[in-house]
Formats: sequence, C-alpha cells, structure tokens
Amino acid sequence: MRTSALVIAIIFGVMMASTGSGWGASTPFGICFGKLVMLFGISANDIANYTLRPEVMFTTGFFDHAISVQNFAIMLGTLIAVLLMGKFSFSFKINHSAKQFALFALGGLLMGFGTRFANGCNVGALFTPYR
Repeated sequence: MRTSALVIAIIFGVMMASTGSGWGASTPFGICFGKLVMLFGISANDIANYTLRPEVMFTTGFFDHAISVQNFAIMLGTLIAVLLMGKFSFSFKINHSAKQFALFALGGLLMGFGTRFANGCNVGALFTPYR
C-alpha cells in the first residue's frame, strides 16, 4: 500500500513539474467535442464563452495540450506494460448482441456527460490540489 502511494505521488510530481497541470482525464474529451462542433461553423470564441474555458483550449493542437499528452502517455504506458507481461492478444469472437453493444455505448456516453457536467473526473478531483 505504501509503495503504491509513493509511486502515485512520484508520477503526479513528475506530471506537475513537466506539464504544469494536474492529473486529469476528461478535459480532452470536452476539447475534442468543441473542435468537432467547430467543424459545423461554430466559432472557438462562442464555445469558450459557453464552456467558460479559454479560447486557446479549442484552437491549439491535440499534443499541445498538457492533459491530452498525459492521456496519450497513460495509454502508451499501459500498452507497454501489457506487452511486457505477455498478456496482449486479439480476440475477434463477438459474443454480444446489438442490444448489448447499444447499452455499452449508452453507458459510455452517460459516463462522459457525467464527467463533463461535474466539471471533471474523480482522478482530477482526488489528485489535483487546485481547480
């Protein structure tokens, strides 16, 4: 237990020192949605006014945003860990019905909307000392 807490503290410290932002996972989803809405002609200024976020969040590139880089690094690190454990395999057997896939998708969308309505996820709320 102490080792896990120490590892999490070290990772968080490295992230704060290197990116200047806290640990979060859901902010890039809102940014990506804002960029998607911009494809339909809505300006970044209008999105920034609606979301109460700086306009620059919606005009910079994906890898120019610190939390997006963190999420990418988490996924890459997880993939490397799974490959090193030898547990990575593809399985194309689909044992679920279309109704179950629809429920999975609905659950994922509701979780995503919930994190955005709550202004963040539990990772950011637990590990980030400021908001």
